[in-house]
Amino acid sequence: MNYEHASAISQANAPEKKGKFPSLRMESGNLGIKLKERLQSFLFRNGYFDIYDSALGLAGLKTRYPTTVSTPEDLSREGRKKVVAALQQMVEQGEATLRGLVDGKFIKPEAPIGYWDDKENARFWVARLLDSKMELAGLADAEKKAVELARGGAGLDYWQEQQLAKAQRKAFSILKNSDFTECGLSGLIQKPYDGKIHLIASDLYPHLGMQPWQLSSTPKNYFEKKENRIAAIHWVAFMLRKKPEEYRSEERRVAQLHEKDLTMMDLEDWRTWNCLREKDPLALVTDDLKRFGIAKIMDHVKGEHKLAQLVCEAYPKRDYRVWQMKHGIKGYFSHPELGSARRVEAIRHTAERLKKSIRQLTREDLDSQSSEILNSYPASALIFAMWEADHSITLENFGRRLQLRTVELFEEWRRQQAA
Repeated sequence: MNYEHASAISQANAPEKKGKFPSLRMESGNLGIKLKERLQSFLFRNGYFDIYDSALGLAGLKTRYPTTVSTPEDLSREGRKKVVAALQQMVEQGEATLRGLVDGKFIKPEAPIGYWDDKENARFWVARLLDSKMELAGLADAEKKAVELARGGAGLDYWQEQQLAKAQRKAFSILKNSDFTECGLSGLIQKPYDGKIHLIASDLYPHLGMQPWQLSSTPKNYFEKKENRIAAIHWVAFMLRKKPEEYRSEERRVAQLHEKDLTMMDLEDWRTWNCLREKDPLALVTDDLKRFGIAKIMDHVKGEHKLAQLVCEAYPKRDYRVWQMKHGIKGYFSHPELGSARRVEAIRHTAERLKKSIRQLTREDLDSQSSEILNSYPASALIFAMWEADHSITLENFGRRLQLRTVELFEEWRRQQAA
């Protein structure tokens, strides 16, 4: 079993860096507070705490060192070592409690400088925090089982490791900055990671593949950067890819061929395989973004048909156009001011792509680009589209029979366009 997976949750004799103390069993109640007490206990046992002047008045302390510990100056060098040892003895012998010393403002447990810069330290305590969030993360039964096995130090097989990873992702997804503060881990998240949970996830748990938008809140202004918007759209398309049980017979054949012998795949096989790797980006809808909690990405796109713009931005090499979206471009071609120019651009682009003249285009040609083009014309007739893109085309040389009503509408519409 991968050590990184095992150490991420096991409670059995878990060593805290630079010291050990009895493991904390997972109990009901506020696990965050219990984790804070565990951290404070570790820091206290290793002498990592500030001492307030008020501590010098503690009776137990004066009894042990009545002459050398009486003023704040005595807390330097050897004097501080004696105070630390005395406070630790008082707690060990039951003369004081750690909680009483902390709540009474006698000491303040604090990690030493550089402690959180050590990834081993950071990973250990973040793992404990994740563990404390498991019960709130809505785990499936298989995930709960994997968590319990890992807590007990049992070895996990591949499938169980995958379930454990799912559980850890769910725990990460509900983490908030306030959770770190509540558990005494504010120093960890603030200094090395600038208050950003997604940096902790990517640095300490890269195998989970957590994305910033999968957390409880996407970092502020994250989607202002183009590269972040592109990454998010690609990720959504990948997450919505067809599942193996949904493959058609030809798709199953290609998937099996890809697994067994790549050299046997022809160009059409590769095209099929690429389609299986992600959902058709042109078929994405706004609800897809909402499902993964990133609908706010559209706040960073100006104008209308924002999702279409995001898809075109994310796939520049595919030369996608806004009108090619299968959903969500209603009104694009019927815009009162821009509609005509948009229709002409789409029709000419279609003719160029298919290597046809405009008068050779068919309804199927235009529908393959967008079902909205012809719908934006009266009677949805092809003659309207052809004439608008090429005024040399007339009823006389159109070469196809038209209903009388369509002819009347076309003549009236053409006069309106000329006016």
